[in-house]
Amino acid sequence: MTQQFAKQLVSPPKRLIGAAFFKDATSSAVSLGVQFSAISLGATPLTLGLLGTLPSGLYTFACLVSGHLSDRIGHRRTVLMSVITLAVLWSLMAPANEVWHLLALVTVGGLAHAMFWAPLEAWLAALASANVKLLNKVLSWFNVAWCLGVMLGPLLVGYLWTVAGTNSFYFAAALTLVIIALVATTPSGPEPRTAVQSEKRQGAHAPDSETRRFIIVGRLGNFAACFAIGIVRTMFPKLGDTLGFSAVVIGNMIACFYVTRLVLFWVAGRSSRWQYRGWILWFGAPVGIVGMLLAARAQTPMAFVVAFMIAGVCITVTYLTSIFYGMQSHPEVRGASMAIHEAVVGGGMVVGPLLGGLVATWFNLRAPFLLAAVVLLLAGVGQLVAWRRLRDQQPHGQLLTDDGD
Repeated sequence: MTQQFAKQLVSPPKRLIGAAFFKDATSSAVSLGVQFSAISLGATPLTLGLLGTLPSGLYTFACLVSGHLSDRIGHRRTVLMSVITLAVLWSLMAPANEVWHLLALVTVGGLAHAMFWAPLEAWLAALASANVKLLNKVLSWFNVAWCLGVMLGPLLVGYLWTVAGTNSFYFAAALTLVIIALVATTPSGPEPRTAVQSEKRQGAHAPDSETRRFIIVGRLGNFAACFAIGIVRTMFPKLGDTLGFSAVVIGNMIACFYVTRLVLFWVAGRSSRWQYRGWILWFGAPVGIVGMLLAARAQTPMAFVVAFMIAGVCITVTYLTSIFYGMQSHPEVRGASMAIHEAVVGGGMVVGPLLGGLVATWFNLRAPFLLAAVVLLLAGVGQLVAWRRLRDQQPHGQLLTDDGD
């Protein structure tokens, strides 16, 4: 019984989930550390912005390549290449004494990050997609894990930086050994052809035409939601500062996004009734619009908390539908499908801050939130149009169901 418990504790999906946690914890810590280091080197506000924009832009385009690469050479190899590259880059950040050194390293890091997430998500799907209930639970804990990592990383590096300074980058690089160990000991999963046969036998794979419809509609909503996230992350700190909020208060309010996501990701893993149901696709945009409109008018910290938690519901729903239906893609192109999902996320994070910054410059600091509401509205209309056209063009298939839920 002890051996069986140990085997379940370190099951292949759980190893990858653990890798996701450590990856986002170290990445988010390094990201904040880069800002600390750049500020100490006298970086201008424009340069600080480029430290976020350039790697995100490269990440978006590189995702389209990394998915195909992992389909060809294997998910494990691609992920290991990513982690090893990041360890080298983070080690080089510690002795960097010029801002452009950091800028070059984080930009190349965007490419390395792109080689991690899409292949890892495709890998998880390959290990669990033959069982619908298992995939739902795995996806739920995966999302909870990376959310926790994003929240804990900046918190920990804040304390570590006061003690170790730029040597904190060496600590992050050392932690990649944990990720490498988890990834290297995880089975590669079934080959694409074998996975196709297995999923058909167990009835876990919905017809491609039906899956494609949900994927496209889900991605439209996810792009708009990530657009809104990018605006909140970049525009709200300045707005909060003008309203007299402290840095701690601003950080806590932004964290409300992740609190909502953690709770909803956990709830989604308890049931599969939301899967392949059209209503979940239309739920995100209206809720997000309400959240952004409330944020545009909010004056007090509590008002912003309510607005951000409402918007967090939208972001969770759109992200979850995009990644889940992407995982339901045909096994032979699953890596490429997850790469597009990650490119959509990266694209929203790049375009949102850019347009939000322009709108804030032309009008005021609240205008970007109204822009986010407009983009969510347009995405909602686009979802309806795409849903109807794809339904008319392609035959209906048998929807994925779960007899046990």
